Amino acid sequence: MKLTWGDGHSISVSPVEEFDALLDALATQAEGQGMIVQAVRANGRMLAIGVGRPESVQTYFDEDGNSFASVGDRCREDYVTFEWMP
Repeated sequence: MKLTWGDGHSISVSPVEEFDALLDALATQAEGQGMIVQAVRANGRMLAIGVGRPESVQTYFDEDGNSFASVGDRCREDYVTFEWMP
C-alpha cells in the first residue's frame, strides 16, 4: 500500500504496523491544522483520511471510482477542515 500526503510526499508501507506508525506520526505532525492522507492500493482502491483534528473523516473510493464518505457528528453546527500540507 502506498501512503501519499502533502505536496508530493509518498511512501510504500507494509505490513499494517508500518501503516499505523506512519499514520500516527502524520496525525501528530498535523495536530491542530489537519491533513489529508491517501492510502492507495495497487488495485486502485483508495482511502482518504483526515488526521490531526479531534475528529477524523474518511472517504473510500473503490476501483470503479465510486465514493463512500463518513458522516461524522450529524449534530455539528460548524465545519471540520483538513489541508494538503507540504
